[in-house]
Amino acid sequence: MNANNEKAFYSNYGVGVDISAPGGGQDKKILQETIDPSSGQAKMAGFMGTSMASPHVAGVAALIRSTGVKDPEKIRKILEESAREVENDKLNYYGFGQLDAEAAIKLAKKGQFPLRLDHDLLMKLLMLAVAYVFTALFSKSIRFTALFHLGIVLGSCGFFLLKLVDIFDVPQWPLRLVSSPLGQWGNAIQGSVDINPIFASVLIPFCLMALLLGNRDAKWLAVGTSIGMAGFLTVTIFTSPDLWLLSSGLVSQIFLGVNALLCLALVNLSLKES
Repeated sequence: MNANNEKAFYSNYGVGVDISAPGGGQDKKILQETIDPSSGQAKMAGFMGTSMASPHVAGVAALIRSTGVKDPEKIRKILEESAREVENDKLNYYGFGQLDAEAAIKLAKKGQFPLRLDHDLLMKLLMLAVAYVFTALFSKSIRFTALFHLGIVLGSCGFFLLKLVDIFDVPQWPLRLVSSPLGQWGNAIQGSVDINPIFASVLIPFCLMALLLGNRDAKWLAVGTSIGMAGFLTVTIFTSPDLWLLSSGLVSQIFLGVNALLCLALVNLSLKES
């Protein structure tokens, strides 16, 4: 299709066409990074053709696969059934219709249980479980208030179920932030993979303790956050210990381990003070 969602001049038609997708046209081409043959350097250039339309279909197929649909035939069927139908297409310019990414994802998720046990979800549940194991060490001194449990969640796993919320055409970083534990807020803000050692440390629990320890009720938020952070850091030691600005491997693991112990020591000290 061209920019007006019409058959492009270069497009084939007839029996061999299964689906149509954006491929650009004379007036509005598809922008792509490529190699300038004259200089050998990367440059941005506009292209058009079926070679520009195919990646759009492949991209939507990848999105469908990310929902849990793995079978190629099922992916193909979803692409065909979700395509936007074109009326009076007597010469089969568009095949099953125009590619529709949003409709394809909705169709792929239809009838699925939304909470798939992927690796990230399992890690978040493990962090939460480890945090409550640490809680047992101090159970005789802790008041299990709503603020305490909120702190446990914020420190260990965040409101990770919010990652399942799909809202098109809105900034995704607010959802990434609230669905991540405090130790991964640096990732959500920076959009990076490596964990930010400023966030993944005893620093946030220490600041909360300094601010809230004098308040009889609010201090349990700080206590819960510190225990939750210890759970997060402990699991991270063995799963994804790569830290931003620090070398990966043993140095990062030592950093995470020391800070996990400091979080627990901070809890112990705060409970003695109270």
